[in-house]
Amino acid sequence: MNRRILALGAVAAAHLALTACAGITGNTLAANVDGTPWSAINATVTDTGEVMGVTTRVIAGTNISETMTLTMVGIDGPGTWTIGSGDAPDANLHFNIGTNIDTDWDCVTDDDTAAGSLIIDTLDDAGATGTFSCTAIDGAGNSIEVTNGEFDVEWGVSIF
Repeated sequence: MNRRILALGAVAAAHLALTACAGITGNTLAANVDGTPWSAINATVTDTGEVMGVTTRVIAGTNISETMTLTMVGIDGPGTWTIGSGDAPDANLHFNIGTNIDTDWDCVTDDDTAAGSLIIDTLDDAGATGTFSCTAIDGAGNSIEVTNGEFDVEWGVSIF
């Protein structure tokens, strides 16, 4: 009888642990890329903390053979920030299709105009939520639109 109770207790504890882990699936990174919906099936997030007075946060997502990376530099709270403007943007967005360098797309400009915008709704020690959009350019100068971008992440948590 005691073994059965212990076994049932172990099953209940395992179920609770799996249910708790299943709750850590809130990491999302998604956007429309050139009009086509895209979302990460594997997302990793990193908050480096403060290094030399600047905090860098990176959200990277993978979908089969495509990768999207959103890097935020020195962003310290909610607000509207620029993506890829000149030498010191608030954020950068990189999108890669496959392994061919010709399919690298970056939201960046050579001058002080913004390639896009990043709206941070929440940002704290636990994670961040927000939206983004930008015009991405490849090495040949072709452009695509990244629209309806959104993220909801917890720092240091990965989903697979």
